[in-house]
Amino acid sequence: MLHDTAQVVENMLRLAEEGVLIARDGTRLETEAESICTHGDTPGAADMAGALHHALESAGVEIRSFA
Repeated sequence: MLHDTAQVVENMLRLAEEGVLIARDGTRLETEAESICTHGDTPGAADMAGALHHALESAGVEIRSFA
């Protein structure tokens, strides 16, 4: 699990825009994702989710709620 907001934002933008995740060993993993799940039980989780939402929205990524 990642705890650094900047790293999470960078990774999720790459996933949304390029369909790529970077593994810990640097391997590029091409994948498709229809959703992003964030954990709400860690310190700073709400701030991280807000930063991620803002970054994705600013990049033009469609954000939908499934609730």
